[in-house]
Amino acid sequence: MRANQFLREYQDPAQAKQEILSTVGNYDPNDEEQAKIIDRVYSIVQKNGVMDRFLPVVDSKLQGEYNDAAIKSIAEKIVASDRLNIQQKNDFLDLLQANKCVNTRTFLNDGHYSISEIFNGPIVEQMFLEFMDFGAGLQRAGKGEHALAILSTDISQKGTGDIDVSGTPVELKVASSMKVGAGSGRMGEGGVSKERVLDVLSKFQEFEEPLGGYFGTPGKRGAPPKTMNLEIFVDMCNKMEFEPGRRKAVGDAVFGQVFQKFSAPIVQVFQNPNANPKAVLDAYIAANFEWYKANPDMGGAWQIMCSLAVGTGSMITVSSGAGLNKLRQAGALYSGIPSLIPSQAPEVFFQPNPTRK
Repeated sequence: MRANQFLREYQDPAQAKQEILSTVGNYDPNDEEQAKIIDRVYSIVQKNGVMDRFLPVVDSKLQGEYNDAAIKSIAEKIVASDRLNIQQKNDFLDLLQANKCVNTRTFLNDGHYSISEIFNGPIVEQMFLEFMDFGAGLQRAGKGEHALAILSTDISQKGTGDIDVSGTPVELKVASSMKVGAGSGRMGEGGVSKERVLDVLSKFQEFEEPLGGYFGTPGKRGAPPKTMNLEIFVDMCNKMEFEPGRRKAVGDAVFGQVFQKFSAPIVQVFQNPNANPKAVLDAYIAANFEWYKANPDMGGAWQIMCSLAVGTGSMITVSSGAGLNKLRQAGALYSGIPSLIPSQAPEVFFQPNPTRK
């Protein structure tokens, strides 16, 4: 449908409301309370600037069509939602109209937050879940991005991150699964293949026997392991003898191929004989974050990263690699260890999955 045709059909708000009624069959237009809900939903969605916040780039020829269709779609979802009763919907609309649905501070300050700290009450939480998948994939939007832009006038998708919160670009990762500990996305795209890592290590003769033994020995499940995580790799190196400077060369080659210049702090810790695997992991995760943040091809020029997990009802907000490690050490994140020798290339990156608060 062309834009001008759409506008002719829907230039009358009353007609759009009538279409909402026909879509939402369980609402009775003769019921005064239900009629008020429909009228109120449409008016608030139309007037509070939702479209300007979550439609960052739309061809000018389609602007009218897309805006009107989206307003109608949002209104239908609110009216039709079976998550809330009529009174709860009115309460939700009070909060939406007053811009009191979302505590945006939780997206701007480092910390570990429960879902009740992020959203103003259970009814807002339910409407966030209602809109979780709304518009996902549209204009490269991820899950939850449109939902937040709908719920808060201080959040939009017009910035250089996934979302813009009060002028600050934010990288948003959402694990929408109800499963506790479900992954919210790794800190990086692409990665390094197992074959590439093994090719690098093959240039160091010291690894021939240890790697052959590790990948050739059956594990707990009978079959030989297919991957090697970072801490196991450090333990292996601690049992090996290296000529002076040789261990640093290994670190430069292995970590440098993943994080380039950001690998230096990892190598500095790793190069020491009997390096503490957990100290190397700390350096690795911090470097991963700073590399990810500095790479504009990885989600844009964002300043803060938020990882929200529906399954645990919690979120972490972090602005630096050091801050991420501080949250990890405080128990705010599940203790996932990146694979130095992965089965899939992205496994070399850390996945920040928040624990329940």
